[in-house]
Amino acid sequence: MTDQPSLSTIDYGYTAVSDSPIKTTAITSAGTTIPRVAGHDPLGELAERIHKANQRFGKAFADWISVVGEQLKQARISLARKGSGNFERWCSDEIGWSPQYVRKLISAHETIERIRRTETIVSVLPSSESQCRELAKAPEELRVKAWQAAVAMAQETGKPPSANSVKQAVRNVSGPPRGERSMDRYIDVYRCG
Repeated sequence: MTDQPSLSTIDYGYTAVSDSPIKTTAITSAGTTIPRVAGHDPLGELAERIHKANQRFGKAFADWISVVGEQLKQARISLARKGSGNFERWCSDEIGWSPQYVRKLISAHETIERIRRTETIVSVLPSSESQCRELAKAPEELRVKAWQAAVAMAQETGKPPSANSVKQAVRNVSGPPRGERSMDRYIDVYRCG
């Protein structure tokens, strides 16, 4: 016998049959194995789908985040319905991702899906979570316009948009963030005084 905790001590908000002698393992993205009870395990299946999507899509971020983000949202909803589920712990234990990273991925998923749902045709979608993070700072009605501005700026340089170029495009489209005042106002007051 090993000194590892039994499966019954791991609580993701769903019941596992810990007395079952048949167990399977899942490989996480970190390369560690996690024991799992065989049988129907919807959350385990979601974790497996996330791992497969992670491997399948690699750098095709927009496609990858569409699949992974949706699976993460489904897992969060499933655990919330159970009432005792800990989504953050499930992500950490089952997928090997920190809660902060998972929140960023879900936010990126929502940002890309909003862009896809607009009537405006967008030929290039964000290709990183950091681009989506900067886009999410723009008012929702200006995100497509900000993304198009970032793509246009990038085309001038011949490089793909960076998170910094997206940040600059968001500023250009929506103005400086609240609380950040222009020094021009103070300079004008000084000159008049």
